[in-house]
Amino acid sequence: MWFVNSKLKLERLEICKGCEHYSSVGTCGRPIIGNEVEVNGEVLHTCGCVMTAKASLAAEHCPLGKWSSERLPKVDGCALKEFILSLDEYHVSNEQLQKLFAYKSKISGRHEQVSTCSDCVKDLIQNLKKQVRNLEC
Repeated sequence: MWFVNSKLKLERLEICKGCEHYSSVGTCGRPIIGNEVEVNGEVLHTCGCVMTAKASLAAEHCPLGKWSSERLPKVDGCALKEFILSLDEYHVSNEQLQKLFAYKSKISGRHEQVSTCSDCVKDLIQNLKKQVRNLEC
């Protein structure tokens, strides 16, 4: 399933519309490019996406951690959370890299090629850490 049901889409949009970073044109921060914001002492980046479209997609998440991918429950959330929070984004073993991209494949619903691009791996870990932070275990 690529899309969420209409109820979840509306819930996500209500969260977005209540966010101080939701723009008057319906995007998360500045359109297309987003912008840096500070949330709880952490510098994050808004996505710039058109939220009526992004909120419809099952694999998407809020870059500020206000709502998660619907696909997270498709994996063992507690195991994912434990694994992701244990990672050091600057030192990832080959075994951890394989496991990380296996999780990414489950979440996205498609086969994800393992990448050794250090910036790509770091960004993936940081994005997943934001998503799993709110999972109850």
